[in-house]
Amino acid sequence: MQTSPAFLYGESIFTSSRAKDGQLFFKDFHLERLFSGIENYYLGKELESDQKKALLEKIDNFLMDLEGSEEFRVRLTMFANPRNGILPDDFTFEDLNLSCEANKLSESQMPVSLKTYPSPFSLDYPNLKMGSYMPLLRLKLMARRSGADDALLLDNQGGVIESTTSNIVFYKGSELYTPKKRILNGTIIKSLKEEFNLIDQEIKLKDVKEFDGAFLTNSVNIITPVSKVDEVSYELDTDRPARIKDALLTRGYNEK
Repeated sequence: MQTSPAFLYGESIFTSSRAKDGQLFFKDFHLERLFSGIENYYLGKELESDQKKALLEKIDNFLMDLEGSEEFRVRLTMFANPRNGILPDDFTFEDLNLSCEANKLSESQMPVSLKTYPSPFSLDYPNLKMGSYMPLLRLKLMARRSGADDALLLDNQGGVIESTTSNIVFYKGSELYTPKKRILNGTIIKSLKEEFNLIDQEIKLKDVKEFDGAFLTNSVNIITPVSKVDEVSYELDTDRPARIKDALLTRGYNEK
């Protein structure tokens, strides 16, 4: 069944501004933001001149309908056609759609109050499985374009976190290790801690060569062996992941 990636994953490139008398506020800035986002995420290359021309024509026609003294809140959104699976092999320009929306602008001069919360990248952030995958899908696309299959995420100190849609587990001898810092504490990680004594440990990128191997975990694929991290290659151990997967399948389908 084909599904909307914009609906399921929050996958879109957009810019928002205001418009009056058919003019977009800071038009050049917003068009550059929109075009560079399309190039970076969807295409992995520069838009061709005729593609830019087609987009500009649609945007200009849309803005012409907004003539008059009233101001409008405008959002220009690029999104992909419905598809099967989380990602295609790549996108073409023909896969993309441009939505132009406008609503009458209602401004308020009242001050706003603010409340602080942990950022999504903080260890204190709620452990929620959210639908907006786009920043991670972007990294997965970049990895594929480089010849890899997925991206392994690092923090700004070179610490390993997880892949774009899976947690990661490393093993050495009989011991299993997973990065202490994770975006999401996945279901499989919890089960591995209970049944296989999985150890939380700070793991730096420089440490990955010290392990015998690694695998990714999520509730769809359960266990996916890792063959390589950057230039570090692992000898594949098919027996260990298979045993762990069988145990997890038995437990997972018997959970009440």
